[in-house]
Amino acid sequence: MDRGIIRKSDIPKLAGRGRFYAPGRSLGDGSCELVENPAEIVYDFSNVRVPLKQLFLPQTEVLCTYDFDQVTEVSIPAEPIPILVFGCRPCDARALSQLDAVFGPENKGYADPYFLKRRESSVVISLACNSPCPTCFCTAMGGGPAGTEGADLLARELAPLASDGALLLEALSDKGRDFLKSHGSLLTEAGPEVLEEAKKSSAAAEAAVRKANDLGVDLGADLSALKKHMDPLFDDERWEELTASCVGCGSCTYLCPTCHCFDIADESRLYKGQRIRTWDSCQFPLFTKHASGHNPRKTKRERLRQRFMHKFSYAVENTGAALCVGCGRCITGCPVNLDIRDVIRSFVKETTREIAS
Repeated sequence: MDRGIIRKSDIPKLAGRGRFYAPGRSLGDGSCELVENPAEIVYDFSNVRVPLKQLFLPQTEVLCTYDFDQVTEVSIPAEPIPILVFGCRPCDARALSQLDAVFGPENKGYADPYFLKRRESSVVISLACNSPCPTCFCTAMGGGPAGTEGADLLARELAPLASDGALLLEALSDKGRDFLKSHGSLLTEAGPEVLEEAKKSSAAAEAAVRKANDLGVDLGADLSALKKHMDPLFDDERWEELTASCVGCGSCTYLCPTCHCFDIADESRLYKGQRIRTWDSCQFPLFTKHASGHNPRKTKRERLRQRFMHKFSYAVENTGAALCVGCGRCITGCPVNLDIRDVIRSFVKETTREIAS
């Protein structure tokens, strides 16, 4: 089974025996939070405030405990609790596929077993955007309001078939097809007119994003496009100008669905303790400080440059994709209004001018 129509009132029945996450509890600014109660699902939202990575790469995670010379690793269940994510935006699902490239075995053979087990036991159902938010620029990053990358199923809202409305579910992977088959009793057939309606809605949403946020570069057409613009300007004075207002709070990295830097530290008392992994940020002064006291990125200029170069240059070399999905969280979450779109436009414009001259 590849597709079917489900009423919104039947979505909670998909939860099953595992853990269920969906957007809920609107926060008043167009965003919401992930909730585990199917009864609290909301559909009228721009995005969840904290990205989906929190479910697969927790902000704090214990890796092992120790008592003097006895070390006990945190065991990974052979059959972990299934995770069903419903209603994440396509940009967040696409970010998961990029994290797969970082934490999966294809990354030079180094795999993260904790991340991979959670991903293997999960089913991700993304919800297409009908009205993208003003800060969204997913199309410039190679995605779209109805993008399919990283999700197992794509849900699209349809014109109400009943008072509670309905969704078109389309399978995008074998896991998604198996999921649809196992819940076939909740689905009705999707005719050609339904598919046409969904396509028109997605096309209109994509056109709106492209019109609102033309960055002068299309990473969907050329993965190395922005890299070509940024690499020659590594020592450009513009980095100093960009960091003039930055306060180094790290909000941009914590809210980013693809940023994945972490720190590992031991918390102990006498001979007992635990080793924990926590989110970290390249924008923090201590992030690259050596035990000797030397810090290769001691200024804000160097740290902000690292963030952009990592996303649009180094990641392209290492994984073949820019580590940005255009969700716009770093824009809305920045306390001093640093806008990643302005940074991209600036470098593209400057490099284009130099080539023309």
